[in-house]
Amino acid sequence: GVRWLEGVFAQSAALARLLTVQDPGGLVLALDTAHRGLLSQSREVALWSCRLLARVAFDLSAAGEPHSLQVAYDWFAPPGGGGPLTAAVRAADTHGAVRAALFPVYEQLCKGRLRRLFGQDLPARLKGGGDFSAFAADSMAAFAGTPGGREALASQGVLSYCCGHALREAAPAFPPDARAAAVRLLVELWVSFPLDFAQAAGGQAAPAWEALRGCMMPGAGGGG
Repeated sequence: GVRWLEGVFAQSAALARLLTVQDPGGLVLALDTAHRGLLSQSREVALWSCRLLARVAFDLSAAGEPHSLQVAYDWFAPPGGGGPLTAAVRAADTHGAVRAALFPVYEQLCKGRLRRLFGQDLPARLKGGGDFSAFAADSMAAFAGTPGGREALASQGVLSYCCGHALREAAPAFPPDARAAAVRLLVELWVSFPLDFAQAAGGQAAPAWEALRGCMMPGAGGGG
């Protein structure tokens, strides 16, 4: 419960010093125990699980354990799919407040790997028509108000990737649900990160504005 997560959070720096690359099994066991709160129906438990995962990753980095962070990322987003990242996606769907709380988890646990997270590992787990676009739109809205959110997403290429993805799936060749979700992602990028959106769109600015204008017209959005 919350009390246990709070207790581990208070001792996370000491825990990070113990969980080095020399004991990857111990690190994975500790992370696995901490992430189970993401599966909880309790919003508070899920939020504390996010705080703990982010704190442990931060302390691993502060302890100078880059190899341990690699172990932690491979645990979080295993190449075959599933894993705690899938639990994080479900937690964000279950508890809206968890979306913003996940940014520190992504930023710390996926140190320098946000582009891989959004460009590879999340799409691999969100394969339905428009699923990734919808999740990314919700995430961008939540991350926009998070300290350091814009800078990290822009500097690691996440905003430009999401813009390109949304422009591609807003095209007429895609099913209505996928197009509607893609346009919603474009709108969210435009509203939350206007300067970055303009820069990311680059030479595709005209189709971007056309897609945005289309979503504002009656009957636009297809199956949305």
